[in-house]
Amino acid sequence: MKTAIVFPPNEAPPILFRQIMEAVQARYRRRDDVSMRFFAFPKTLSYYQSHIDGIELTPIDGNCLVAFDEALLIQVNMPYAMAALPFSLPERSYILESTGAVRPLKRATDERDDPVREAHVFNRLGPRDSLAAHAHYYFPWSYLYREPAYGPINEIGHRIDHDYLALAERDPGHKVIACYGGSAAWGWDCLHHQVWTARLDEKLNAQAKEKGLPWTFTVLNFAGPGHVVMNEIFHFILFGHQVPFDVVISHSGANDLYNGQLSDPWLLETHHITYQQPLESWARILHDSADRPGVYPKAGEPMSSKNPPAVNLRAYVARIRQFRDLARAVGAIFVWGLQPMIFSRRAMAPMETGIEARRPPQENDVYEKYPALYEMLCSNIPDDLAGAFVNHHRLFSDIGEDEWLFWDSVHPAPKGQDRIAGFYLDHFVDKVFPLLKDREEER
Repeated sequence: MKTAIVFPPNEAPPILFRQIMEAVQARYRRRDDVSMRFFAFPKTLSYYQSHIDGIELTPIDGNCLVAFDEALLIQVNMPYAMAALPFSLPERSYILESTGAVRPLKRATDERDDPVREAHVFNRLGPRDSLAAHAHYYFPWSYLYREPAYGPINEIGHRIDHDYLALAERDPGHKVIACYGGSAAWGWDCLHHQVWTARLDEKLNAQAKEKGLPWTFTVLNFAGPGHVVMNEIFHFILFGHQVPFDVVISHSGANDLYNGQLSDPWLLETHHITYQQPLESWARILHDSADRPGVYPKAGEPMSSKNPPAVNLRAYVARIRQFRDLARAVGAIFVWGLQPMIFSRRAMAPMETGIEARRPPQENDVYEKYPALYEMLCSNIPDDLAGAFVNHHRLFSDIGEDEWLFWDSVHPAPKGQDRIAGFYLDHFVDKVFPLLKDREEER
């Protein structure tokens, strides 16, 4: 297969080149039938050639891309500009974003983009176009979210690239860790091998080998963009009941404390229930009730916190405790990680400057409540949860400004993902490994 890689007409920051090239390598590393050729616009060719070693760039001209089977058009800080190129393109053309996401250009996703999309009926009934496809869509319990742009996902949308059900039967020394959370835990804007779960898998196995421990580890990512802890519990029950997990991690905080500010006050205070905005939208559509008042602001409307901080935090901790009890009931060790956010940093890296100013203005009131919510939570961790708690918020505050850790207010960049994996490794060595050893001695 002949593939064309086209650099953009603007000069992208060199710090982004590594992510772009890693995305290209990740897409084709398992293919031995691919030949690649790299193109650049005449006005930026010398710029890119001077910054990228080992690649020869060819000036893009006329219809030179038509002869290729596939084209990846790199786009950096110029939304949709590459989609308007005055050239003929192969049918299978894609936008390659600076985060590494690869999305079909001007066509719906198909089974070559998402090979297991047709596995079950709710995937088949879900969206197809390349923008709406990565969105909440209907499923009888919780919801589903498919985003194949960053690498392999399974039939449910989890970032798992193998048949994890085969782990139901395994050697006692093979420890399986199930991880849950929202888009930051899922690894939004990062490639499959860069996500903290993949990095933790590597670090745990390296640690076991170095220390001569009798274990191997598999770390599974069951997170889903938008998930609150209730969604994590749903996915634990629905998709984890056939495999006995040794450890369960909830890497959470941001989504519960965001949606907890905006959800129905009675549901939150009385039953500790929070939910996402699309659920009210679906109710309006299903029941033809658009004329009735909702609670959650409609998409694009200004957002303001409706619920007292103490009520919001109490609901979050209650669901964490429920998840812990469920995990323990099936014999798993529970770990609770408070995810870091951009305000966790004392000083920002150059690539992080201006992140908070770029968020949608209608969300300002909700985001401005986050630091106080986090501080209230961290100052009042219940004693029965303290031993399971990993405070990434505090740990990130000690990292210097020379490390680029975040893409935006919520989602860690690759270095941030690696840092999260490292902090979890420290917790495993300190708290989890002794528990695993005690369990083996009891057998």
